[in-house]
Amino acid sequence: MPYKQTSIQVRRSVRILDKQITRRTLKNSRANSFIEKKNKQISAKIATTPVPNFNDIVTQVTHVNKEYFSQLLLALRFIKTLKPVDHMQLASKSVHLKRRPLYENAKTLIFDLDETLVHCCENPKDAELIINIHLPTGESLEVGINIRPYAIECLTTLSKKYEIIVFTASHKCYADVVLDILDPNHDIIHHRMYRENCVNIDGVFIKDLRVITNRNLENVVIIDNSAYCFAYQLDNGVPIVSWHDDKNDTELVNLTHYLSSLCFLKDVRVSNRDTFHLGLLSDNTEALLAYRKY
Repeated sequence: MPYKQTSIQVRRSVRILDKQITRRTLKNSRANSFIEKKNKQISAKIATTPVPNFNDIVTQVTHVNKEYFSQLLLALRFIKTLKPVDHMQLASKSVHLKRRPLYENAKTLIFDLDETLVHCCENPKDAELIINIHLPTGESLEVGINIRPYAIECLTTLSKKYEIIVFTASHKCYADVVLDILDPNHDIIHHRMYRENCVNIDGVFIKDLRVITNRNLENVVIIDNSAYCFAYQLDNGVPIVSWHDDKNDTELVNLTHYLSSLCFLKDVRVSNRDTFHLGLLSDNTEALLAYRKY
């Protein structure tokens, strides 16, 4: 998008300018005033960068999956009804995740599991893979799994740049079996988080990113087909169309392209905000839902 490219160009100009100014400062005290002047000019330029308005968003509706767009709007409307997270519950869910060597400074990608990377079939006969789930009760359950096209390739590619975490609202006994298929050697996915790590708000399981105590939110991205799952950190979220069995689906290819460049930014939330406009959509939810008859 033009406004996004302009912002990137401005930031690149700032870095070049700073190097030049640093050398001059040693010889000329007037450089300080020069820096202030340039910073004001740059700030003014960023402030005047075009921001999509309501009409722009409405126009974009016709270019996306209309059914998913409606689901997204309903999720955003639901988010407005959520009460704040109880601090005691948040503290009880908190985890400190150790980083792997070479990933100490990497940004963190958090993937949802069901309908994002895989789909669990009600009828195992419709599935590519049959797996056995051993329930805590001692019983065994046979379920079918379909893996989303390019899921393993997406995870493998992005794991070279990011720390990868899978955070699912499913139970551990199910999720671990599926994740052992996606990443049998535990090379790609660094950490696994489950329903027990979600905050429970009136029966709804939400992935509050604050439960990971040793990650800065400016460096964390969560990919989920249900926007309400990242309700408390909208700008960290990347919504993705739900997947069931479409073998021609390429959403994860597109996602890989987007995330490959995101890892170089100082704050991932800025790019997400400018790309997906979830805040703007949330502000105009009712009007957009009424516009679904387009």
